[in-house]
Amino acid sequence: METSRTYGIEIECLSTLSHQALAALITEAGVPCQQQGYNHNTTTCWKIVNDGSVMGSGYSTEVVSPVLSGEEGLRQIEIVCRVLGEAGCTINRSCGLHVHHDARDFKFGNWKRLVKAYAKFEDVLDSFMPESRRKNNNTYCRSAVIGTLGGLCEKVNQQTNYVGIKSMIGTRYVKLNVESFLRHGTVEFRHHSGTMDFDKIANWIKVTQAMVEMSHNPHKDYGYGSSVRNTKAGTFGEFFKALNLSDEIKGYYKNRVQEVRRVA
Repeated sequence: METSRTYGIEIECLSTLSHQALAALITEAGVPCQQQGYNHNTTTCWKIVNDGSVMGSGYSTEVVSPVLSGEEGLRQIEIVCRVLGEAGCTINRSCGLHVHHDARDFKFGNWKRLVKAYAKFEDVLDSFMPESRRKNNNTYCRSAVIGTLGGLCEKVNQQTNYVGIKSMIGTRYVKLNVESFLRHGTVEFRHHSGTMDFDKIANWIKVTQAMVEMSHNPHKDYGYGSSVRNTKAGTFGEFFKALNLSDEIKGYYKNRVQEVRRVA
C-alpha cells in the first residue's frame, strides 16, 4: 500500500452455508470472524451479517472487515476471499463491494476536491464496472453527478462546510458516500460491483485510497469555478496521471475495461 491510511471493506454475497458456519471457516483459516445480527458497529474482528439488499438463492450475506491497514490488511482479505470461494459463495447483480477509507484528517477542502474529482472521472470509473453499476443504473450507488458536471462543480463551490456537501448529495446510496463520515469517520466508495476476486478488491482499494490522498492536494481541485476546461469529463489517461498510480495498476485497469466490454 502507498500510504498508512486505514481502510475497511464490505463484501456482499450469497452463501449456501449459515453465517455461523461461514464465520467458523474464516476463523479456522486464521482470520477471526463472528456471525452477528445486523449492525453498523465497527468491530475488532471480521463479522458476517444479513443484508436485505442481496437477493437470490441462499443466505443473504455481508462479510465486513474490521479496520485494516497496509499489506497485512490485504493478506486478510485474500484469505477471506479464498474461503468464500471454497465455501461456494456466489455473486449476482444485487451484490456490491463497499470500501471505506479513514477520513478523520479531512478538512472542508478535502471534501470539495474529492466530490468534484469523483464526478469528473465518474465515466472512467464506470468503464471498470458492469452496466449495472454505471450512471444511475443502481439504486444503491447512484451517480455522483447531480445535473451537469459543470453545475455540480459550481454547486460544490457554493458550499461553506461539510454539512453543506452532505446535504447537497442527500443520501448515502451514491457511488461516493460522504455520510459515512458521521458514523465511522470514513468516506465510503459504493461504486464497485460485487466480487470475491482478491485482485479486483486489492486494486480497487489502491485506486480509491489514491483518490482520498489526491484530495489533500490543492492543485488537484477539479471543476473549480466555471472553467470549461476543468469541467469536462476526465479521460483514462488523465485519471491515472492525476492519481500517480503504478504502471501495474494502470495496466490492470486497461485490461479490466476490455474485459467488461467483452462481457457486455
